[in-house]
Amino acid sequence: MRDSKRLGLLAYRFVDTECEILTLNTILKRQRVGSNLMSYSEDKVLRKGCKALSVITTNDNLEALAFYQQLRL
Repeated sequence: MRDSKRLGLLAYRFVDTECEILTLNTILKRQRVGSNLMSYSEDKVLRKGCKALSVITTNDNLEALAFYQQLRL
């Protein structure tokens, strides 16, 4: 958190050894907030035994598609 302000939120759920991202929202765009949340969360879920990480988005959400493709998800 920068200056004690919440800049984003990432929520996920476990199903056996798979992990699904439910939502990723950020206040600031193109400031690496989403990338940092993804990196932090990926490390955390891997330590908890997650073997696969998935995300679902609609094909008309081009910004989200580009973001997740950049992360290779």
